[in-house]
Amino acid sequence: MAGFQFRLDPLLQLRRRHRDQVAAAYSQATDVAGQLQGQVDEVEREIEDAQQWLRTTNTGPVDPQRALDSQRYQLHLERRRAELQQQLVNQRIEIAKLHKALVESEQRVKSLERLRERYLSQWTAEMQRRQQATLDQWAALRHWQQALSSHASSPQQEFERKGESCG
Repeated sequence: MAGFQFRLDPLLQLRRRHRDQVAAAYSQATDVAGQLQGQVDEVEREIEDAQQWLRTTNTGPVDPQRALDSQRYQLHLERRRAELQQQLVNQRIEIAKLHKALVESEQRVKSLERLRERYLSQWTAEMQRRQQATLDQWAALRHWQQALSSHASSPQQEFERKGESCG
């Protein structure tokens, strides 16, 4: 008797691989978002440090070149922060798309797994039914053999008894 084989196993394996690929892409995208957030935080710290430095060094005479350089640096940092924040927004949009794709992939896999379980239950029930039918046939055959042997021994026993009484 052959074991259970789900005819949609190749499709199930394909869907599992796709789900795993989407999960890997989702994980990678969240890692990138974390790195971008770290860069944004670092630039914000640099902006704060530059502002703090400017406040502490403005106690004496103003050096126009130094003030201009500081302003340019802060402007550069703010542009960099804006770029990073836009990249972060785009990355979060990508993460949302990947999350949706991951949920859909997981649902597709689960539906095939439920179908596989249902078919396995049906197959198991059918195998148990067949096994019970075979056992019932063996029991009926055994009963029939015992009935035959008891009927067959009865006439012979009667014959032997009759033979003893004759002889």
